[in-house]
Amino acid sequence: MTQQYVNAWHLVRKLKRQGLISLGTQITNNLNHQQNNCPSPFKVQYTPPKIVSSQLNAQLINLRQVCLDQSSSKTLSYGLQVKLEPASYSDEKYALYRRYQSQIHQDPDSSSTGFKNFLVQSPLVPEPIPYADSSNVPRHLPRDYGSYHQLYRLDDELIAVGVIDILPFCVSSVYFFYDAKWEKYSLGKLSAMREASLIQEMHAAGAQTMDSLYMGFYIHSCPKMRYKGEYSPSYLADPEEFTWYPLNSCISKLEQYRYATFRYPEHSLEGSGDPGEGPATAIPNQSLSDVKVVNSIEEGVVYVIPVIASDHWKNGLLRNEFTSCIRALGVDLAKEITFYA
Repeated sequence: MTQQYVNAWHLVRKLKRQGLISLGTQITNNLNHQQNNCPSPFKVQYTPPKIVSSQLNAQLINLRQVCLDQSSSKTLSYGLQVKLEPASYSDEKYALYRRYQSQIHQDPDSSSTGFKNFLVQSPLVPEPIPYADSSNVPRHLPRDYGSYHQLYRLDDELIAVGVIDILPFCVSSVYFFYDAKWEKYSLGKLSAMREASLIQEMHAAGAQTMDSLYMGFYIHSCPKMRYKGEYSPSYLADPEEFTWYPLNSCISKLEQYRYATFRYPEHSLEGSGDPGEGPATAIPNQSLSDVKVVNSIEEGVVYVIPVIASDHWKNGLLRNEFTSCIRALGVDLAKEITFYA
């Protein structure tokens, strides 16, 4: 997979709301993790297996012993199950997603179509994972690259879903939603540890290139994102060259600048205000002809066409979103990306 597929809707939304920074977590023999004030890729090197396991076990114990029988003063034990399955729609998943959006994000109007477009449909084409010995891979591990849902059940009740992409070199955390009644048990941290463990297990089973966990956007000034920096050692990608820097060496720049670059500190921008996108500049048609978008996926083959020749370009709203995204990325980088909308 040499090209990166980007959903223009969600990328533009992230760029506008959070700025240009993504996160990744590298896993070799120790878990890597990172963070940033302005958006930039994030990488984390995982902790040794016994540490991950002990943290995970502590979290599971915390979940199992959550309900107290008031009449007998006995702690009730709950069984937590985690199941990985290809991304798919179910009424159960959608009902949980809708409650999550309403209770956590105060968005009561989440539609099933929006849920499918956001977290079920995917441009990734399943391809076999080249394990060293495919006949000896544990049953719970994935056999193909692609988009997956990781289901968390407590006594058979679906309490959380992790949406992940399993790619040749990493697991990418796309989204995580959960039942608000379990919020105090930090299910997001539990999912991060489980995803780190999944990569470790795949690597141990013979998927030798599997070494990273990407945890999405990180904004240093956002308290809800700070937990991503708790995994150590962590690395943050420079937003201009995409080379990795230890998180600890980035903190001072994140504290000082609203936009921080680590390779070229002189490009960093001070101040807390968002300058906005600035005046719109026209993008030459010749440049737009070199920006590609997925037209169709048939029998595992991805067909792409110039964005200005696509049906999306005829939609005024989508055309504005595409041009805004291309300006934010820069034409040169946009030409290297295959968009998916």
